[in-house]
Amino acid sequence: MTELIQSDLTPGRTAATLSLGRVVVEFIRGNSEVVAYVRRAILEDHRVARGLFDSILELSRKLNRRLFEEGLLRADLDPIWTPLLRMILVLGPLLLEPALNRYLDHPLRTEEGLARWETAVEDLYLHGIYRDRHSAKGPKSRPGAQKPRSQALMRPDR
Repeated sequence: MTELIQSDLTPGRTAATLSLGRVVVEFIRGNSEVVAYVRRAILEDHRVARGLFDSILELSRKLNRRLFEEGLLRADLDPIWTPLLRMILVLGPLLLEPALNRYLDHPLRTEEGLARWETAVEDLYLHGIYRDRHSAKGPKSRPGAQKPRSQALMRPDR
């Protein structure tokens, strides 16, 4: 866990991001037992778990400071919620992994699952999920984007 907390923050897959994505994915790949421990411990309210949570939150704050210094973050972001939400996007899938795996096309901690998760998180950071209400009506996609999955998002099955 220390290696993750002390890791260098390097640019993401695109020049417009600075991401822990690759560092987190590599950590998850190489530390199955630690990930399982973190999943259990982070939900418990005891000193060690709180320290672990605090360390992960500090990593998120460090990333946000660096993104701000690089001019990649909006100046009007909420200083409390932005690092918390970044942390939730990383911890959430790990905490909910057994339940999420029922809905994923590949289990989260497989090569395909981790790659898709990393891509989805980076896409969310860069592009959000809402369209500009002043943009043209109808489906719109970016160059290189995957086919729209809006129908899949609405399916109640699985």
